[in-house]
Amino acid sequence: MNLINDNDIARVLSSSCAAPDRRTLVVSGSPVAMRVRAVLVCFTLVVVSACAFETRGVIGASRDSDSSRRAFPLKHADRRASTDLAAHTDLPLARLGNSAHAQGALPVTHFGDEDKFPSDFVFGVATSAFQVEGDGGDRPSSIWDDFADEHGLGNAARQGIRHWEHVRDDVKYMARAGVKHYRFSLSWPRLQHENGEPNEQGYAFYEKLLKALAENGIQPYVTLHHWDLPAKLCGPSSGGVGDGDNDDVENSEKKKDDDNGVENSDKNGVENSEKKCGPVDWRDPRSVAQFTKYATQVFERLGDKVKFWTTLNEPKTVADLGYGAGQHAPGVVSTTAPLVAGTYCISHLPHSADGLPMRD
Repeated sequence: MNLINDNDIARVLSSSCAAPDRRTLVVSGSPVAMRVRAVLVCFTLVVVSACAFETRGVIGASRDSDSSRRAFPLKHADRRASTDLAAHTDLPLARLGNSAHAQGALPVTHFGDEDKFPSDFVFGVATSAFQVEGDGGDRPSSIWDDFADEHGLGNAARQGIRHWEHVRDDVKYMARAGVKHYRFSLSWPRLQHENGEPNEQGYAFYEKLLKALAENGIQPYVTLHHWDLPAKLCGPSSGGVGDGDNDDVENSEKKKDDDNGVENSDKNGVENSEKKCGPVDWRDPRSVAQFTKYATQVFERLGDKVKFWTTLNEPKTVADLGYGAGQHAPGVVSTTAPLVAGTYCISHLPHSADGLPMRD
């Protein structure tokens, strides 16, 4: 009888990724020989399967590389440029588009003069008052404080990054990072008391911020309002519009002065009759007069210190998420409220600023 000898075993083990030996091996029916044969067959199948998987991966990678070269042909100069760049940077060639050196490389991108930013285009950083200042000082509540409280995030939201307490250090950090242009927003409730009069502590804070920016060579870009409406404002321009109740709006309209379309009030903005208090609401027509008064106070105090102004931050987001989906303050869910809020945010406010003192 013919038994499997040492040469046969060595030939199978050394075949690696090659096809298995096709010769028929005759073995006896002894249990030992059958077990040896079974082990060799299983081992051969495992090796062949592993080799086939590896070969398929190499072929696929080669096809991907060829497709990349056909889709993004690299000129000799491009290859040399990427090689030179790699010699002066820590970036690997794979990130510089040299597909001949690395799998999955990106094509080299060249920009012409028409692709460059204009010479007067500026890059900078931006914040919003509610996100960074915190509730330091005597800042009255905003609608975002109330909204955060309703969702169990009030304490965390009011922390911000404590910019109120660390304003000078924060500006130094920006200057150290090379920041030259900084957009920030003013907190409306921080700058107005509930009776509508200016809050001197709030203005002192922003004057300190503007001074620190000037000392560090950073150009300020000021946004008058970034979503944080006062939660309580008293007087003829008080809020108080319910989720479906417009009685306050209708009563306000009936009390309007026929000459100027503004509710009867004295020169200090205090209603001659009964005072009303409530949150500022963009669904309320009186919000236009409220914002006009606030903006006038800001321009009178800070207008000579700021060159670039922005009125509102993302009014469409305010209308859609604040008065439609209810995902932002004041959390109103409605199909019609976004149209009303958007009208007063976008359409009326530009007209409310007519005649305000502006810096050239």
